[in-house]
Amino acid sequence: MVNFSWKKNKLKNRQQFQKIIKNKKRVFNNFFIIFYKKKDDQKISSQHCNLGISIPQKLAKKSNVRNKLKRVVKFAILQISKENNFLTRILNKWNIVIIMKNDCINLKFSEKKMQIKIIMELAKKKILQRKIDNNGSN
Repeated sequence: MVNFSWKKNKLKNRQQFQKIIKNKKRVFNNFFIIFYKKKDDQKISSQHCNLGISIPQKLAKKSNVRNKLKRVVKFAILQISKENNFLTRILNKWNIVIIMKNDCINLKFSEKKMQIKIIMELAKKKILQRKIDNNGSN
């Protein structure tokens, strides 16, 4: 299971978010966008998933609504990590930013969780494909 220590391992400032987003490795669907960037070698051994969640102000004007949506996403990810150990072992080696899109705001928790799981599976497939491509080109 991935170790989610939110205070230690969350992306905290704008520069951290921008560094991952500028990397331009992403997967998306109608509800979420996931940007990901491989961790530095010395940080991989920490066994933590560095995660940032962004809810645009256009989506929810009030900060308490945005914070509630972030908590819902965090809880969904925690449940997914308990269900799927292989997925979390792959994602532990990456920094991840999740951005919520407009269509997601009216979904129920179970639907949000399902969509997060789908998009994280897509990210895992892309990550594994890049790993295969990089090993094949050496």
